[in-house]
Amino acid sequence: MTVTQLGILQNNLHKNRERTHGILNDPDMKRYAILMLQEQYWSPYTKSSPIHHAWTLIEPAAPNDIPP
Repeated sequence: MTVTQLGILQNNLHKNRERTHGILNDPDMKRYAILMLQEQYWSPYTKSSPIHHAWTLIEPAAPNDIPP
């Protein structure tokens, strides 16, 4: 019998740029299928959270973008 595991990591980054980049670039994060990052750093220059080629950024819609 083969056991398959789904790795999920949840972490609050407290809007810290170094923590956000650190967790996205940490090789140990490869063992997780899902990273749920709360309060990640948001760049006013790019108007986005940092992205990484190994991860897909999914953000909730802004309250004004949700249809009534």
